[in-house]
Amino acid sequence: MRERIPTLRFPSSALLVLVGVALSGTVARALPSEGSHWARFETAHYTLFSDAPDTRTRDIAASLETFRAVLVSYRSDLAVTSPRPTYVYVFKSDADALPYKVQREGKPTDFVGFFVGEDQANYVTIEAPSEQTALGIVYHESAHQLLEDRLPRAPAAIIEGLAEYYRTFRAQGRVAQIGLPIDRHVSWLALHTLVPLRDLLSIDEETHLGQSGDAATTFYAESWALVHDLLRGNPARAGQLDRFLAGLRSGAVLDEAFRDAFGTTYDDLLKEVRGYLNHRRFPYQEVKFSAALKVDLSVQVIPMERDEALCR
Repeated sequence: MRERIPTLRFPSSALLVLVGVALSGTVARALPSEGSHWARFETAHYTLFSDAPDTRTRDIAASLETFRAVLVSYRSDLAVTSPRPTYVYVFKSDADALPYKVQREGKPTDFVGFFVGEDQANYVTIEAPSEQTALGIVYHESAHQLLEDRLPRAPAAIIEGLAEYYRTFRAQGRVAQIGLPIDRHVSWLALHTLVPLRDLLSIDEETHLGQSGDAATTFYAESWALVHDLLRGNPARAGQLDRFLAGLRSGAVLDEAFRDAFGTTYDDLLKEVRGYLNHRRFPYQEVKFSAALKVDLSVQVIPMERDEALCR
C-alpha cells in the first residue's frame, strides 16, 4: 500500500469552500453530485458539513470533542476558546473527495485532509475514516486548530511535529494515551538522511507547503521525531520546547531562542534525535482525567438542500 502524507496545511490567504477550493489554480473545481446528500452537524465547538453516513459523522464529531476536551485538560494553555469558528468538511470516500483535491503536475495528491487558517474561520477537510487508526487525520487537524492561535512565530516543523505527536491520541474510559510512536516515521528515517536541524527549523510555511515526495515525508517524520524527543525522550529537556516557543514569541531570533532554551548546538541536538530514533524506544504519556471532565457530545443535525451545499 502506498504511504499517504497525512495532511496539508494551506496559508491564511487560502479559502476553502465546498464548491471548489480555488487555491492558485492547484485544486480541481467541482460541484457536489446530484445524488449526494449533505447535512450540517453542529457540536459544541465545531460545525461539520458531511455527505458521509450519519453514524460515521457523529463518530467523527464525538472524536473531535473528546480529543479537544482531553487535550485542553492536559494543556491548560489551549483552553481559551478560539475567536474563529471551525468548519469541518467530511467526505464519505476518497472518490467523493477526489474532485476537491490539490493537484500537482495535473494529478491529485494523496493528501487525505488539509487545514486552512483564515481570519474569519478555520477550515478542515477530511475523508471519513473507516478505521480507528484513520482517526489520526482527525486528531492532527484538530491539533492544528487548537495550536494555530496559541503558537505565533512557531516554526512549521514544530507545528507539524506537535500535530503528528497528538495524532496518535487514544482514549478509553478515563485514560488517554498521548504521544504513541508512529512506526512509519521511524522506518522512513532509518533509511533517509535527517535534515540539518537549523535548516529544518528555518523552513517557513510557504517552503513547507511547496514540498512534495521524499522531502515532504522526511519533513513530517523528522519534525515528529524532534518534538517526541523534546517532550518524552529526554527528561532533562522537560519544559525546553515551551521556553523555545516563548522566546520566539517574545521576538528572539531563531539562533538566540534555540541557544537559550536548549543549551546546546543544532548539531548536538540532531545527534540526540538520531540516537533516540536508533534506540527505538518511544515512551508515551498516559493521562488520567477525572470524572469532573465533561465532554459535550450533543449534536444537532440539519439536512442541507443541494442549493445550500453549493454555497458551502
